[in-house]
Amino acid sequence: PVGRPYITILMDVRSRYPLAHVIGYAPPSVATAMACLRSAVRPKVWLKDQFPDIQGSWLAYGVPRTVLVDNGWEFSGVSFKDACEDAGISVEWAPVRTPEYKGICERFFRTLNQLIIHKIKGSVPFSHQRLRELGIDPSAEAVILLSELEELICQAIIEVYGREFHQGIEASPEQV
Repeated sequence: PVGRPYITILMDVRSRYPLAHVIGYAPPSVATAMACLRSAVRPKVWLKDQFPDIQGSWLAYGVPRTVLVDNGWEFSGVSFKDACEDAGISVEWAPVRTPEYKGICERFFRTLNQLIIHKIKGSVPFSHQRLRELGIDPSAEAVILLSELEELICQAIIEVYGREFHQGIEASPEQV
């Protein structure tokens, strides 16, 4: 195992459809945040070539008017704010210790965990203390390639999450 990957996600609030995600071993940074924004504004035409078994297309993309971010250091510097302003995107910061401001992303992460992440060998579905109590060593079981994880995430978004009825918007994200 080479480590645990990080994921950065950008969600459309109205449709609840992810605009983009970035997954990799680099910890959160201005570079990963900007990579996510760059991916958000472009159609995901590369998906058909890279993952031909996925049934459907990634429908959401475009330049957001506003991004709501947490207070991670990657978002709090002037570089991120200046780059967003140059693209005509306003930045709003969620108040500290108020997860309800980011509830849409937090709920999406929970759904993603339930759909795939906690089912992958080497995942960490419990606290570190609980894992020790159960005698589980996730790093001993970690066997997935980053490209395989990328495909599973894209497949979950396109084939499942995007098509399922969402109570908050009273439709599926792909319909909205």
